[in-house]
Amino acid sequence: MDLEKDFEDKKLKYKLKYPKKKNETSGGAYWRDSEFDDHLKLTEQQTFFQYLISNYPPPIEILEAGCGLGRWVIPLSEIGYSVTGIEIEKNAIDLINQNYQSPNLTLVNGDIFDMPFSENHFDIILSLGVLEHFETQELQDKAITEHLRLLKDDGLFFVTVPFLSFIRFLIHRPFTKLVSFVRKLKHKTEYFSEYRYTKNEFSKVLKSSGLEIIDFVYDDLLPPYNFGFMDYPIKKLFKKNT
Repeated sequence: MDLEKDFEDKKLKYKLKYPKKKNETSGGAYWRDSEFDDHLKLTEQQTFFQYLISNYPPPIEILEAGCGLGRWVIPLSEIGYSVTGIEIEKNAIDLINQNYQSPNLTLVNGDIFDMPFSENHFDIILSLGVLEHFETQELQDKAITEHLRLLKDDGLFFVTVPFLSFIRFLIHRPFTKLVSFVRKLKHKTEYFSEYRYTKNEFSKVLKSSGLEIIDFVYDDLLPPYNFGFMDYPIKKLFKKNT
């Protein structure tokens, strides 16, 4: 394998910025202003959740790396999985403990780059909406390596990252880059938000880490909770008034 070419192929091809100052010591901000109960409501309506429980039912030992407010670990523990969640923000762990207790759920305040678990321990590891937030491929590779250290030899690693859909490529990404350019002209602070992958790009990332790809599943919400083509309620444009 040509390692130099492989590295070039894996480089992030653009930098998607977000117009807020980044707190470098914290995790995902997407849930920070969420009500605890409201945050959990949509999980069972998510296509990946249904795929997981249908194909890999309990008893199975699962780790979610970057569990946030428990949107995945709580529903999974409720239906019989032995679940561990690790999260860098202690206030998120505290909030879960205040609202939910289960003998099936273990929570750890820690860093996904250095997780305090023994090697080859988990049947399934979940990384849901985390890897895309690392600005360099080196950081993504480091995170994946640490996840694989904890996975059993016959274990499964489930990863979700944002998909560079046609709508995102045609409209959302150019618009975001334009906003970023204007903000830069005004000397306003912004930070790297996330990277959106094509299927081919992320396949290279996984294969270069030594992973065998078993399946690709689109992670979306079931009707009537989904919005059509990812970011935009396209379907509503074509609905007839009744």
